[in-house]
Amino acid sequence: MNQIKIRYTWKRKSDGKIDSAVYELQEIEKLKEPPRSHHEGWELVARDLWTGEKDEKGVEIFENDEIEYSYHDQWSDKRVEDSGVVEFKDGSFFPLLRNIQDIKVTGNQHTD
Repeated sequence: MNQIKIRYTWKRKSDGKIDSAVYELQEIEKLKEPPRSHHEGWELVARDLWTGEKDEKGVEIFENDEIEYSYHDQWSDKRVEDSGVVEFKDGSFFPLLRNIQDIKVTGNQHTD
């Protein structure tokens, strides 16, 4: 992964509105404080790391994204369709560590 990107997600305290923005590490390092930390009334609810991958439509895939995907199950020799939430575990993004295909981002745990 050449670029490190982090998606910040905030929630407005007054009405629960969710907002998010993606920053590259270089942008974050130039800031004197974390993004939007000076905006009153907003609460940081998540920082999600970019996986370095994009789905079939070119949408960047981050931790906590809900995805649908398929893969070839070598035990049954069949194509399996599944869904899940992207998590960083043991140094890898799961379920992206499988040989998966046809990835589609369907949502995010923080915004749905």
